[in-house]
Amino acid sequence: MKYILPLILFSIQSVFCQFAFNYQDIKLKNTPESSYVVTQTENGNVKRITEYDNKNRLIFEFRETEIPPYFKKQWKTPHRFISGYEYGINDRIIKKFDFNSNAGLTIFIYEYNNSLKTTIELKYLDTNEPKKNTNPYSNIERIKSFSDLTQSKETKNILSSKRTIRYVEKLNENGEPIEIFENSRIFGDSIVTRINYKEKGKELVKKVIGLTSNELKREVNNDYSIENSVKTEIINYRNKKKTSTYRFAESKNPIDKSETSFSERNGLLTIRHYTFDANNYPIKIFVYETSFDGELIIPISDELRKTAEMEYIYNKEGLIVKEKMTNYKTGNKESRKYKYEIETKK
Repeated sequence: MKYILPLILFSIQSVFCQFAFNYQDIKLKNTPESSYVVTQTENGNVKRITEYDNKNRLIFEFRETEIPPYFKKQWKTPHRFISGYEYGINDRIIKKFDFNSNAGLTIFIYEYNNSLKTTIELKYLDTNEPKKNTNPYSNIERIKSFSDLTQSKETKNILSSKRTIRYVEKLNENGEPIEIFENSRIFGDSIVTRINYKEKGKELVKKVIGLTSNELKREVNNDYSIENSVKTEIINYRNKKKTSTYRFAESKNPIDKSETSFSERNGLLTIRHYTFDANNYPIKIFVYETSFDGELIIPISDELRKTAEMEYIYNKEGLIVKEKMTNYKTGNKESRKYKYEIETKK
């Protein structure tokens, strides 16, 4: 179910746009044997750059998005993101670059020692602390490759900064975390997250416990009783009392090549139905709403209210050349068109 977009991508959009444009993976049908770069443009402006090494591993991505609706009056430049990756033994990521033109510039280093994985965070040192939500690092647009990234003044600055341990994970024999220790900014406490698995890749129960108070902060339960589906319930606690419950589910139909996500909030069930082509590329996403009657996973039918639709059109290389969005609540339509350059390296 790797194509199902994170729910947050939908929640940050304006009322007009129920989808996040240009968030699908860039994936060639036939990848070169050498390293290569895919550059995407919209109306002549570079929107995305993805660079892969000779093992077809992503090592660099630049992405430029529109100014968020709530910052249109303050910002003069688009929101920009850069990710970079270095790999070690068994293709494990050992370093991740996470640059966000608004939120800041960070490098994560991952250290492995037998069954332990330690995540170390290093942040950009800015002598003049910028104001929040001013998009202060928009000039990262000049970084257009993995080489640019590793040699940039920002990276040199970050690597000279203080190393902060963010997470220490105890891993099982499959390399999956079974205990995660961290100083949580969200909970304002040192916490441990304990995870039990039904089988490899399938979390069964996850509990977040405050180490200072020894209180349960959050519990996540997954139910796999329906074939090719998982139901998830997230329960938040404060002072040993439930404060909120969030339910969602994902279901996959391998016969008609579709996947569906369901989420319930305040008595409303929101459904996103994804259809794929023969190459497993998403071609359409339909959004529906209906009243929640206690069942998370329900059939797609004409009784549901269709609220939005997204369609993807691809070229022969498997790259999206057009996205078309329809908002049935407002009757508005919007589209994006893209062009590409593919550069192979020896």
